[in-house]
Amino acid sequence: MGNIFRLNPLFELELGVYPEKFNPNHTILQKAKSMEYLFFTLSKPNDFVVLSEKVDPYFEDYSKKKFNSTGEFSSSKGIFSQSSNLVEWGKFHSIDQDGYTKDDIEKIKISKLLNSKISQIQIYNDSDRLHSQILDTHTVLQNPQYPLLFKPDLSFSGIQHKILFNQEEWTIFQKKNNINGVIQEYKNRILDFSFLYEIDETSIQYLCSTEMQINEKNTYLSSKIPKKSSLESILQMNSLKFTDLNEKIIELVKDFLFNMKMKYRGPLSVDGFVYKEKNSIDIREISEINFRYTMGRILYEISKKYPENKEHSLVTISSKVYKNMGDVNLFELENRIKLQFEVQNQTKVKTCILLTPPYLGGKLVSSCVVYYGT
Repeated sequence: MGNIFRLNPLFELELGVYPEKFNPNHTILQKAKSMEYLFFTLSKPNDFVVLSEKVDPYFEDYSKKKFNSTGEFSSSKGIFSQSSNLVEWGKFHSIDQDGYTKDDIEKIKISKLLNSKISQIQIYNDSDRLHSQILDTHTVLQNPQYPLLFKPDLSFSGIQHKILFNQEEWTIFQKKNNINGVIQEYKNRILDFSFLYEIDETSIQYLCSTEMQINEKNTYLSSKIPKKSSLESILQMNSLKFTDLNEKIIELVKDFLFNMKMKYRGPLSVDGFVYKEKNSIDIREISEINFRYTMGRILYEISKKYPENKEHSLVTISSKVYKNMGDVNLFELENRIKLQFEVQNQTKVKTCILLTPPYLGGKLVSSCVVYYGT
């Protein structure tokens, strides 16, 4: 039997409120429904890609013409074989004996512990150069170095992250905030990166590294597998080795899993960054660990389909770019977005594909995801 691909993009937010249901606003919900289409790029014949709503016929037609040998779309209310392999963005469900997806309490428990930023700061309990602290109502900062960054315990893509620039902002924030999380020094980041792995009970397989673009609000914008690694260049300039960094990250992940007394199988990514402080370069090997699929992992899987491309990019395109384009078909929209990318980056695009629908049921989605191969 094939795979059942179910992309649950609000995974961390759902974990954070479980057993209550997470009820996002319309904009986030529409974006989440759009992202469900991302797993279509991973599917093969005999696979099913689960959607929470009826498939958008325009995007289905576009996708099947862009990708050969892919699976079929299916409703989340469908009945599946228990022998099928359920593949999720983050581990949350299982298939019951009647063929329906159901909440899996054990998976949810493990996912909450592994993806918790509060759990993960244990990695740096002795050598944390960002002076991370668990934030609660009793947190007292010792000689804080502003600006500070607050990250909720369970969140993604910068949602609910907050940068605090002075004591007054910290005081107001602490009085109003009712979310558990981590507070740490905010650094002058010059490069964000992510190391991608596949992990089982006995080994961690390195796949590749990506470079990420994060905006000033700490929100994810794009991932890139570059032709020439900026990270390797920075490491070499500072007499450091890429292989040593990779090995250190793997050991830190192993230590974390050992300390948590947990086993995990599946996709894993480790985000980190290079920052500048007092005219010197330093590296935060692990900013956070994602025990789930990520945009970088999606990019990696797509890059294998287009080995002729030297550089691969996954970019979130704001609706501001396409909302005034009128009633154009998706192939025309693709061409316009491709031309804009070429002008902005002064490079020739070999491959351009819309990976998520910019419109669902005729309604605008706040952003869509596009792959560029150059």
